[in-house]
Amino acid sequence: MWENTAADKSLRKDGDRLRDVFPHDPLTDLPSRQFLLDRLKQALAHSARYPGRLFAVLYLELDHFAVLNETLSDVFGDGVLQEVSRRLGRCVRSVDTVARSGGDEFVILLTEIREPMEAVYIAERIQEELAQGIELFGYKAASTASIGIALGSVRYEDPEQIVRDAETAMRRAKGQGPGRCAMFDATMQEQVEQRLLLEAELENAIVKNEFRLHYQPIVSLETQKIEGFEALVRWQSPLRGLLRPADFLHIAEAADLLIPMTSWVLRESCGRLAQWQTEFPAARTLFVSVNLPKQYLEHPALGEGIGSVLSETGLEPANLTVEITENQCMEHPQSVAETLKTLRTMGVRIALDDFGKDYSCLNYLAALPAQVLKIDQSFTAKLGKCERSEAIIRAILSLGECLGLDVIAEGVESAEQMRRLQLLGCQHAQGFYFAKPLETDLAERLLAHAAICGSNCRRRPN
Repeated sequence: MWENTAADKSLRKDGDRLRDVFPHDPLTDLPSRQFLLDRLKQALAHSARYPGRLFAVLYLELDHFAVLNETLSDVFGDGVLQEVSRRLGRCVRSVDTVARSGGDEFVILLTEIREPMEAVYIAERIQEELAQGIELFGYKAASTASIGIALGSVRYEDPEQIVRDAETAMRRAKGQGPGRCAMFDATMQEQVEQRLLLEAELENAIVKNEFRLHYQPIVSLETQKIEGFEALVRWQSPLRGLLRPADFLHIAEAADLLIPMTSWVLRESCGRLAQWQTEFPAARTLFVSVNLPKQYLEHPALGEGIGSVLSETGLEPANLTVEITENQCMEHPQSVAETLKTLRTMGVRIALDDFGKDYSCLNYLAALPAQVLKIDQSFTAKLGKCERSEAIIRAILSLGECLGLDVIAEGVESAEQMRRLQLLGCQHAQGFYFAKPLETDLAERLLAHAAICGSNCRRRPN
């Protein structure tokens, strides 16, 4: 089936030499990433000498492996990686190279392919092999992978660059769902360049303090008074204007900037509420709610860091609520639960955001020390239009009452939605009907002129 060209034989000889130089992965016995990069460097040199010859790099990451690893043990996870390695070897030629890049990621160099679609066919063959599932210790686990493909070309000079492009394509495939493949193209290249530019601007934004907080009131549906605020970050970019989280948080996550950004949000929001509590006596009972991203939640010094923020700002732990989503708990549910228990012991309140949106919400509710449920806005939006959404809200409210948890409805945008929530017995809500996320000065004016005075929260300060 496969043709053995002179270039193939030359690469195979070079590979045999390199195997004696670079160590193999001890778990899978696959070549190391450095070995593959050296092979890739040779492939680039061959491609430069013979421009008509093609090669490709496949970047593969197993889907949901972290969940499998934590649920069924590290031993099972190691067995899965070993079996995946064997199956990958069966899908390629002897002249090709399969290397473990780390964790559940693999990189494959396909040398001397005849046409671009050949790389796609091999990726599809890998998907078929993995789709059969993996049976170990009497348990059969589903197995899929996201695969990105980058074709070698004369524009590449650095082996790391083509691997990065294959990884970029893999991320695109993963965004489409498990078990998908994607080919790196010119559009992705432009997106990568824009992404790198935005990353550099974000790093600069942290240094130059370009982030701002907007505060959305959380109100009592009984009294219409403000009970707290959710702090929402904005980026006041000198080049792009005011940006919302959806415009930059995914970039911050990829660039490992979420931890310093979240630290700033915690310090700024806690300090601001502590200041308000001195200026507005009735504000002493208010709380501020901060969203914690997955990276921050998994940080080993999280408890110590939040404790330090509370100590420095003088805010009581009971006045701080941290919000997490179910998705943030999926990969490491046990460690996340332990971290949240530490925060709760300190007196910090825990809220499950977007509750009811994911199928496993009850499992996480049983495992996590939550004190607040925030009804996902998708249910609120359908009040009066969908009986099932109303039934789900009623069930969440009943669940909260049984477990002694506060329940907050998100996304309230009309008087009719507020009225229906009141009839259902919901006591707390937030949304544009009451107020959009407010800049600091507007939030202070609202505190001074409306909620603290006992008047309707929807009354706008002049």
